[in-house]
Amino acid sequence: MVATPKLIQEVRENNRRVKINDELEALILEQLGSEPYPHTYSEQDIHEQMRKIIREYNVSHGIEGGY
Repeated sequence: MVATPKLIQEVRENNRRVKINDELEALILEQLGSEPYPHTYSEQDIHEQMRKIIREYNVSHGIEGGY
C-alpha cells in the first residue's frame, strides 16, 4: 500500500483537526507514494508514517492541529 491523493483526502475528511496543505501533501506523496523496494507498507504503516510526517511538519511550521 502507498499514500495517494485519495487517501490524503480521506484523512482530511475523517479528521477535521488534521491540517494538510499542498506542500505537506507533496511531502507525504514524495515519502510514501511508492513502495520501499523490496518491502511493502501495510495500511497501518502508512497511517502511522503519515501521522509522524504531519506532526513534524506542523510543529516545525507552528501549525496547530494533530493527527
